[in-house]
Amino acid sequence: MRTNELVERVLKANPNTVVVNQSGSAVLMPWEDKAPAILQTWYAGNSAGDAIADVLTGVVNPAGKLSLTFPRAIKDTPSYGNFGSKVGPIRYAEGLWVASETAHTAVAHS
Repeated sequence: MRTNELVERVLKANPNTVVVNQSGSAVLMPWEDKAPAILQTWYAGNSAGDAIADVLTGVVNPAGKLSLTFPRAIKDTPSYGNFGSKVGPIRYAEGLWVASETAHTAVAHS
């Protein structure tokens, strides 16, 4: 993606860059190990700029926990291997047992 290329170039030019990511879901950040800090802002609406500035300048410390996991690579997701068929239909096999292939298999055979 061109966005990742841009971030890589900015981090190379200034390794002390804080990356502000504004997305509605988890995204891959192949450069994350090069960034000293990443701020996830979601979609904060009209006051997003003010809120981001307050966090970056230390006016507030949200000290929040993310409600989801940001994978380091697509293969780190539970659905890896079930999507992206180049021939034929795309398979979705997680079912109710997203984190447990063994449990899924056991239920499917019962």
